[in-house]
Amino acid sequence: PHKINTLIVEAEHVQWESGRTLWAPDERGATKAQVRRLLEAARAHHIRVIPLIATLGHSEWVFAGLRDPALCQQVAYIPKRLRDEGRGQVTCDRSRGVFPAVYDPDHPITVDGTATTLNQALVVPVLREAIDLFAPQYLHLGHDEVRGPSGLRYDMDLYLRDIIALAQVLRAANVRPMIWGDVLWERRAEAERDPQFRNLPRDMVVAPWKYEDIRDYPEVRYFKDAGF
Repeated sequence: PHKINTLIVEAEHVQWESGRTLWAPDERGATKAQVRRLLEAARAHHIRVIPLIATLGHSEWVFAGLRDPALCQQVAYIPKRLRDEGRGQVTCDRSRGVFPAVYDPDHPITVDGTATTLNQALVVPVLREAIDLFAPQYLHLGHDEVRGPSGLRYDMDLYLRDIIALAQVLRAANVRPMIWGDVLWERRAEAERDPQFRNLPRDMVVAPWKYEDIRDYPEVRYFKDAGF
């Protein structure tokens, strides 16, 4: 009766089986059986379900589940400007639930004697597992915010490179990528200067969001004009 036809479901805390050699999901997360019941109910009511796996930023789920506490320091991402200023410290405190804001998807790590990266060992396998479970038309990659007062924010090179890499994984499975639009909008001049901007897939859905009470959304026109 309320004409709801689409749900975006934040799903990183599902009991994923991927990456279990280095990571374990929060036991409070949904089981796959619970997800299947959600999908059955949604489809019975003509509602499309889009899973959201928060990648790059909002990645507490990654850090909280790392089995080896030392990995937290290894995979934490420090922007170049902070590294150059000698402010490369991060806090990994599981007892207080305090973790870095962003992981480094490409930093070399060793898991069970094998050289790998966080993307290879955990993030990409979870995305593929989510595709198998949800059988979605779209998958939302998050990639929002990270603009803290400490100066911590994405290096644009990393931000664009990671979207492109993960979008290729989705497209290989015939799934269209989605991201939140705030970073590309707020830092649009910087993003456009990066050659990778033109390589962002134009079939990607960019979702602007606002908490404020506003009436105009100039970013919608901007993203449409940019070809998304």
